[in-house]
Amino acid sequence: MTLLMFVIGACLGSFLNVVLLRDDWYIGRSHCESCNYTLQWFDLIPVVSYLLYRGRCRKCGKKIDVQHLASEVYMGCGFAAVGMYCTTDIMTAITLLVAVTFLCICAICDSKDMEISVLFLYGGIVSVAVLKMFHLCLCGEWIDLIKFIIIYGIVYLIFVFVSIFCKNHVGEGDFDILMIMLLAAGLYHTAVSVTIASVIGLCVYLPLLVTKRITRKEAIPLAPLLYVGFLFNLIGGM
Repeated sequence: MTLLMFVIGACLGSFLNVVLLRDDWYIGRSHCESCNYTLQWFDLIPVVSYLLYRGRCRKCGKKIDVQHLASEVYMGCGFAAVGMYCTTDIMTAITLLVAVTFLCICAICDSKDMEISVLFLYGGIVSVAVLKMFHLCLCGEWIDLIKFIIIYGIVYLIFVFVSIFCKNHVGEGDFDILMIMLLAAGLYHTAVSVTIASVIGLCVYLPLLVTKRITRKEAIPLAPLLYVGFLFNLIGGM
């Protein structure tokens, strides 16, 4: 089951990466960005094709952006983690899969351009919130539904005000990502995910800071760290 979920996630990650990279993704078939060679089905096997051809085009030999591999692995691991955690509760699994999808897209955009479209941020918040409320309605938990709307509405307003005062230190999109995580997993697991992300960030960026490969004023993409922290939390059993 876990392997199947990884394959599904990797395929989705490969498709979404093409959508993010190409404006004309809906026209024609996938092709090499260097020589325009039309890729065959065996060139498009997620993860496997990239590793088999050592990250190069089979036709011209030019290097392929590692983002293609990263997006497939990111999404594949996310889906596999949900598959490991959710084995019986279908609605929870669907909610987490949607959250993982939007978080992964945000991580890819942030790592590439240091900018995340509000379409993905608000899309993630609305989608996860609607799924959670639908789940509560199915269970007939009307009091919990009202509490959910009030509490998370207040939390979102707090995030909006905090983002205004901290806009020079933390990206506005990072608060929206936290909101997606909160809606999907709750306060405790979001706090655990942020803690894990902070530890990973220290391990990755502190050596770069000490060796002066980056400066203290240099912006750091937080979305990939938050996504990885969320995945580790999922794998740990959440």
